[in-house]
Amino acid sequence: MAYFPVFLDITARACLVAGGGRVGQRKIHTLARCGAGRIVVLDPRPDKERLMEATGESVSRLEIYRVPFSPEHVRGMSLVFACTPDSRENSRIARICSENGVFCNVATSEGGDMILPALLTRGDLQIAVSTAGGSPALCRRVREKLDRELGPEYARLAGLLRRLREPMLSLGLEQEENAAYFRRLTEDDVLQALRSGDRQEMVSVLEKVLPAALKPEIGELVHALV
Repeated sequence: MAYFPVFLDITARACLVAGGGRVGQRKIHTLARCGAGRIVVLDPRPDKERLMEATGESVSRLEIYRVPFSPEHVRGMSLVFACTPDSRENSRIARICSENGVFCNVATSEGGDMILPALLTRGDLQIAVSTAGGSPALCRRVREKLDRELGPEYARLAGLLRRLREPMLSLGLEQEENAAYFRRLTEDDVLQALRSGDRQEMVSVLEKVLPAALKPEIGELVHALV
């Protein structure tokens, strides 16, 4: 099956996790890190302390109910994660979600219409790895390889490019010229300067790369990165 890859903004969305065990806690942690508007957890015997730890500073968005899943719980949900220890129950949750047009990820059995990739995060940069559910081991292998090769300089570069986007576009340059500047900012000498963490080296490289109109802002840009 060919899955459609997509990144979702869930900051105003309600997400349901059925099952608050270790698997559910991992889903909750990811949802909290991605800023889910509401995280609703259903578990007849929840470990509230661990669930609250999973959300970290987002604990105010966590709602825990000591009940098993029922069909009415799907109402108003954007995403559902079936994480109970019972594979048949997880399949039932997936079926009910499908009937109600809600995307569901199933942890312990086949079914559901949403899979989660192995994810590598470097600041604003996110790289998702998937084998369409065929080999989690290969996903881990690829993610670990990327983890070794892509250091913290990529987080700095992603942050730099985000901060530069609006000032660059405000210069009113031709599209091709704009694209050339952004491509140049991803080249090895820029990454090397960002890897070093040396402010003077970063300033020196950016002075060579950026258009003259943005050079007065370089010091502030570098200060925001380190």
